Amino acid sequence: MSSHRLLFTLLCLCHMLLLFHVHHAISLAFRFDFSKPASYCTPGAEIACAGDAYFHAPMFELTKNDISEGNYHSIGRMWYAQPVPLWDKATGEVASFRTTFSFQIKPVNLDFSADGMAFFLSHYSSGIPHHSSGENLGLFNGSSNKNATGTGRIVAVEFDTYRNKEWEKDGNHVGIDVNSIVSVVSTSPDKNLTSGTTMTAEISYDNRTEMLAVTLWINGTLYHVNASVDMRRSLPEEVAVGFSAATGSSIEVHRVLSWSFNSTLAWMDSSIMSPGAAPVPPETVSSQPQGKLHGTVAISVAASLVLVCAFMGFLLRRRLAWKKSNEISYGECQTELDKIEFAKGVGPRRYHYSELAAATGNFEEEKKLGRGGFGHVYQGCLQIDDQERLVAIKKFSPDSSAQGRKEFEAEIKIISWLRHRNLVQLLGWCDSCMGLLIVYELVSEGSLDKHIYNNTRLLTWAERYD
Repeated sequence: MSSHRLLFTLLCLCHMLLLFHVHHAISLAFRFDFSKPASYCTPGAEIACAGDAYFHAPMFELTKNDISEGNYHSIGRMWYAQPVPLWDKATGEVASFRTTFSFQIKPVNLDFSADGMAFFLSHYSSGIPHHSSGENLGLFNGSSNKNATGTGRIVAVEFDTYRNKEWEKDGNHVGIDVNSIVSVVSTSPDKNLTSGTTMTAEISYDNRTEMLAVTLWINGTLYHVNASVDMRRSLPEEVAVGFSAATGSSIEVHRVLSWSFNSTLAWMDSSIMSPGAAPVPPETVSSQPQGKLHGTVAISVAASLVLVCAFMGFLLRRRLAWKKSNEISYGECQTELDKIEFAKGVGPRRYHYSELAAATGNFEEEKKLGRGGFGHVYQGCLQIDDQERLVAIKKFSPDSSAQGRKEFEAEIKIISWLRHRNLVQLLGWCDSCMGLLIVYELVSEGSLDKHIYNNTRLLTWAERYD
């Protein structure tokens, strides 16, 4: 892989890691413990209220609890004051989410108790529909409670305490409602929802399977119900999330003690989304909203990733710089020299600069044999065909410029094709950013011109032929 491709791959990996953590940076998470005093149901508060719902530590009351004032036909809602992203219109991606809450349903009269409460996702901002008391749990308008449309659309998990004979088999059940008060699926716990005990529920949605799963925990016993829900078809892109409750001719009180919620467009871990996982007991729930904490953690993780990527890039650049100073040039273009070698199939070997530098003692002055028109010639020793051989290495001067390059290419091109016993053999070459080099066999007795012109006597014709 070339240095450019390696660097590009590294940058892509870092970019994908950062994008992954951006999803978590924009995810929503909050957690409330209502046992402590706080300012809810006021302008600018994190929780909004409607109807008879109000906060009084250590609980959130969804309906009236003062019998003297009359609890009949009481309706109340409380919800997270900010819109919650549910799905992305641009990408079609749907959020996965999980919510856990502890609650109580207490009867005022053990013989007559109604009607129940629900966790809901609805159009933002939330509001109580007309004629939604009693069996409608404050969720649906009485005239369209079986086919809600427009801003009246709701997906809810109901904890129903009264049997409506027209569409319910049991007055003590947990059901999943999709734009209708008639549950698409329900289960009946063998323990009474109106016992007044503290119950814990966990509701999760997995965007991969479109499965809405409910787990109810009553005194250590778990009850499960789930249904497939297409959130894109059922609800708008942004929703309100919260709780609703209502009474009718029979009364009871509905209280939320703690509530946590987290949602993200990134897929959640299967262990988190598993409907069989035991919910957290209410006493372990923190009282502080966690949205800011999640944002801080996400920013810290993203910053750490940037530093890691920068450090990896620095190491890569150093490695490439070192390799460039010791190896051949890593350019991708094919020169005429490459074509000569490939066309021959066999031929002079291409050496690394570091090999030739080592063979000459880093081009020591003592190894210098002479000087040519474009550089110096050094004696060296290389391992060739499993034998140590003395060689002559011609090193072109770095300042020989374009003319030196042409001379280098011409010399390689011509000698690589020639074979003659009176011509020195070309053994290899090096085209490096550190310089251009040619490797010849070493002629220990000197060259022909030395014998002809530097000798005190003339050579005989027989000597010349030999």
